[in-house]
Amino acid sequence: GSIGWIDWNLLLDERGGPNHVGNLCDAALMADLLNDKIYKHPQYYYIGHFSRFLLPGSTLLVTEVFPTPSFRGPEPRPYGTCTGEDGLQSTSFMRPDGFIAAIVLNCGDTPVDFKIREGRRAAKAKIPAHAIQTYLFESTIFGTSRPSPLRAGSPDRVVRAKPFVGVNLGGWLLLEDWMWAEEMTSKNIHDEYTLIMANGGPTDPSAVELVKSHWETFVSEPAIDRLQAFGVTHVRVPVGWWIVDYDPADGFVDGGERYLYRLLTWLQRRGMRAIIDLHAAPGAQTPYQSFTGRRSPEAGFFMDLRNFERGKRVMRLLAELILYYEAQPETAGVVLGLELLNEPDWSYWETTPGIKGLYEEMVPQIRSLLPARRYAILLNFMDSPRVEGARWLAMMRVRDRDSFENVVYDAHIYHSYGDDNKMGADEWHGDMDSCKTCCRDPLTLAELVEAKLPIVVGEYSLNTGFAGSPDFYLQFMQQQLSAWANIPGMIGSFFWNFLVLRQPGSWYKEMSLLQLFAPQGPLPPVSQMNLSSLCPGMDLTRCPQYDPEAVTGKDDCVWQTKTTTLPPLQQPWQAGGWDPSWPGPPARLQPPERPPDHAYPTLWSPATSPAALPAPAPASPPASRG
Repeated sequence: GSIGWIDWNLLLDERGGPNHVGNLCDAALMADLLNDKIYKHPQYYYIGHFSRFLLPGSTLLVTEVFPTPSFRGPEPRPYGTCTGEDGLQSTSFMRPDGFIAAIVLNCGDTPVDFKIREGRRAAKAKIPAHAIQTYLFESTIFGTSRPSPLRAGSPDRVVRAKPFVGVNLGGWLLLEDWMWAEEMTSKNIHDEYTLIMANGGPTDPSAVELVKSHWETFVSEPAIDRLQAFGVTHVRVPVGWWIVDYDPADGFVDGGERYLYRLLTWLQRRGMRAIIDLHAAPGAQTPYQSFTGRRSPEAGFFMDLRNFERGKRVMRLLAELILYYEAQPETAGVVLGLELLNEPDWSYWETTPGIKGLYEEMVPQIRSLLPARRYAILLNFMDSPRVEGARWLAMMRVRDRDSFENVVYDAHIYHSYGDDNKMGADEWHGDMDSCKTCCRDPLTLAELVEAKLPIVVGEYSLNTGFAGSPDFYLQFMQQQLSAWANIPGMIGSFFWNFLVLRQPGSWYKEMSLLQLFAPQGPLPPVSQMNLSSLCPGMDLTRCPQYDPEAVTGKDDCVWQTKTTTLPPLQQPWQAGGWDPSWPGPPARLQPPERPPDHAYPTLWSPATSPAALPAPAPASPPASRG
């Protein structure tokens, strides 16, 4: 059967040429060379519908339109004729992201009321005269053509699929000093607020031009293309509260949202997905961090009720913004969820106001706007060891199943910021970082796995706490990705960061993904990495033993020599019958019985959507993180 059709031609002159045999014809665009004009014919818009909404890899579906007339002659009509005699026409495709795209054409002189029906669902619609429309909706009878990373089967069985590979777009809509060295750290400027004030304030043309030029150029389409070619399918976009709740008195430049919108259009064209992350809250959710927008010696978000209430309003506004994006043809289906707050100071877990109370109040509110079958809510916990936050989230998934369905635990895992390599000398040892990745890091997530929580590693990097180690980059990246690919419940990961505008020869290349793969670095595409098991090629029987309830992300890790015979090694979930093939250190026995999961989240593809119409390196790294 036919698999394609190529039209002649996209652009022709006013005569329908040029053509070497005089076969003059129509085209989507006709050029009037005498008057220097371009005329758009109807097929220009028709091609637009197909090219915009039918993603590469889409599959044609059988579509029936009834009852409707259909032209049957008796005499043939001129080429390209389409009138009311042809009735309502439609074709539909299953897209790789799980949406069905149904395209409807009405060549008649009057509007037509109709229904779109798929399975047991139907929706009323209306198409004007001489119009073409495209509708996007989730399939309920075919499922998604690409499986979600994790689906729940029976309570004792997990059906796994490949977790996504993502990257953070940090240092863009929210500036950080170490990520824009020329304008910030080199001038002793340590947050976005100070940068704006140093350039005259939020409405000063100098400040506006500086920031908007950065927004315009830092994230680009060629950069997105390179990231996708490497294997990135998802992005996490850190934003500050002012993107949706702007007040010039805060000291920031307005207008970042339009660049976020532009990014989402780029991602949609490429079949990529996004999480929006509230990275900076009013008053700062943690002290002394550039990523809060305005560094503060205290976590003013939790200490001032006005900041706290404003932050909750910002979360609701971000959810409403996501719904707006879903209703726009250019951005529908791209945003898969919202992260409520990045790296809040854990000392405020049980205070009033505090993190726990914030999450318990805001998750149901956000869920009332963003349904669980379509959107994830990411919650970041900074406890160490990762026990209290995990147990709380597991409890909430039982207590309030509807609100906490598709709520994801976001873990940030760095081999720095207190987890620096410490083998007794001020020098770097790659075998310690390998040991941490292959033996220790999975155990720091054991409580999450035992509770059957969905997990995202929202931030990780190749930073080891020492100056860059290029010979170790490939091994380190592959081992980390292999861990994220093989830990039960892992949905995906986001590398920090896609790019760092660092000083030449300075720190942070190991956190700048675009500089880590060809032609600037040694990393091959993800598809060429062996992620089939945890740390392929490493002898995991040499892993040291840890207490899964006490191990933290700051514990050292040293491979053991094989001078004694170790007992059979297990990860906690193996002891409970989770995954018999999983290697690792000894752990507890059978995990306690848990109530059945309501559902695991979908972050790979949208679950549902409403119809949418057309200097020299220092001895240790600065204490900063994403």
